[in-house]
Amino acid sequence: MSWSIGNDSGQWCVEPIVPLAAHARPDFNGHWFASTDSGWGMEILDVNISGGAPTIIVYMYYPGPNGQPAWATASGTLTDGPANTHTAANMQLLQISNGYCRTCPPPTQGLAGNPIGSITLKFDPPPSSGGGAATGSATFHAAYPVGGGFNRTDIPISMLSVPTGQ
Repeated sequence: MSWSIGNDSGQWCVEPIVPLAAHARPDFNGHWFASTDSGWGMEILDVNISGGAPTIIVYMYYPGPNGQPAWATASGTLTDGPANTHTAANMQLLQISNGYCRTCPPPTQGLAGNPIGSITLKFDPPPSSGGGAATGSATFHAAYPVGGGFNRTDIPISMLSVPTGQ
């Protein structure tokens, strides 16, 4: 990938963060958004390395208290709902408090996550081959440090990207 930001530019080798063999089935890896509610979305990784229940990792972006971009992360275990009607995860939402810019030195103590709320994701059974984008719903509360927060309840979400394995 070649990139340019202002007077700075470079080239990076881009590789999948999760090897295809470690993708969980069904595969919910990709970019998710709410078509009826713009301004936020999430990257989802679901991996199955140990053969047990898949692990899900979420990187969510949303508007901060003054409309500036904010990021939060969550991780947990995917579980099947009653009669396999959906797959779900309930997770604590964390904000990285000591993140750093692309040109800044990284923190010496590693990244620190502060709890700011919760997120529940429910994924519908995947569509049959060629049946369209995967869908589900999201409920979350992301508290702002200055009071208030960004909240949604059972808002429909769809996969914007195509899973790598398809």
